[in-house]
Amino acid sequence: MIVDGLLLIAHGSKDPEWIMPFKAIESELRQRFHGPMILTYLESTAPHIEEGLDYLLKNGATQITVAPLFLSAGTHVRSDIPDLIDRFSLRAAGVAFWILPPIGDLITVQQLIANEVVSQIGRPPNLQPGSIASGQP
Repeated sequence: MIVDGLLLIAHGSKDPEWIMPFKAIESELRQRFHGPMILTYLESTAPHIEEGLDYLLKNGATQITVAPLFLSAGTHVRSDIPDLIDRFSLRAAGVAFWILPPIGDLITVQQLIANEVVSQIGRPPNLQPGSIASGQP
C-alpha cells in the first residue's frame, strides 16, 4: 500500500515569532492533505529535517514529497536539502522521495506576491497615518 507523506522544510530562526507564517501554511495544508505531514527546519528551530523524516516513516509513509518553503534555490535548496535526503534514504529502503522546487519558483506564488505588494503600496500595515516604519521622513 502506498502512503504519501509530506515533509515541509523552512530555514529556521531563533526568533519565535518567525515561525508563525509557516505554522499558518501547515494549518492550511492539513485541511487539504490528510496523510502524515510534518513541518521541519534546517536550523535553529525544532523539529529538524531528520526528526521529521523519522516521524513520516514511523507513520507509514512509503513515498515522501519534500516541499522547501523557500523563495529561491540557494545553497540550502540546491545542496543541503538534497544531501540530507540522500543520506536519510540509505536507511529508508523502499521509500521514494521527491523534492519539489522552492515555492518562490512557482509562477503563481510570484504573481501572488506581486499582487499583494502592489495592493499595499501606500498603505503600510499596522501604522498610524503620518508615522514612519523605518528610515528618515
